[in-house]
Amino acid sequence: MKFQTVNELGRFDFRDCQVLSAAMEEEGLALVVDALIVRQGNSQNRQPFDSYAGEARILFRDARVHRAVQEGYKHYSADEVLVEEVPDKDLTPDQIQGLPALLQGAYLYEVEKDHFEDGKTVYALEFEIPGEDPYDILSSRNYGLFLSFSQAEIGWDQYMNRVGG
Repeated sequence: MKFQTVNELGRFDFRDCQVLSAAMEEEGLALVVDALIVRQGNSQNRQPFDSYAGEARILFRDARVHRAVQEGYKHYSADEVLVEEVPDKDLTPDQIQGLPALLQGAYLYEVEKDHFEDGKTVYALEFEIPGEDPYDILSSRNYGLFLSFSQAEIGWDQYMNRVGG
């Protein structure tokens, strides 16, 4: 990879990021993504503006999954009356094992520090898996993956467009 960073998660914006592939590898959790935004101030972005990276590989080295959740929701009518409420649901170990395959095509819209556990920082990765109609948000499913890792390595070969321009 021509451009590489280590532990600069805060210098990326994931809001447009789509997962092309995900796998638990020997080194850790590996995601190949598209539309990752490299923020101004990132060690590998010499431009005075945010830019999209080309296809990028994110490796969460020595990843340990603490918890995975299918996020619930509340559905309200136009009169703001609660119609339906579905609580968050913890995934079983078997469902967690199958999560990488499920994430292909999902949007990774947020990566942020969540809490400390066993002396390590646990990050929350938030994913949205669109339904058949990508414009119908009620058919999408959201997942939260809480993991710790020894380091986050991100690499890509080229820059694409300037964000917003």
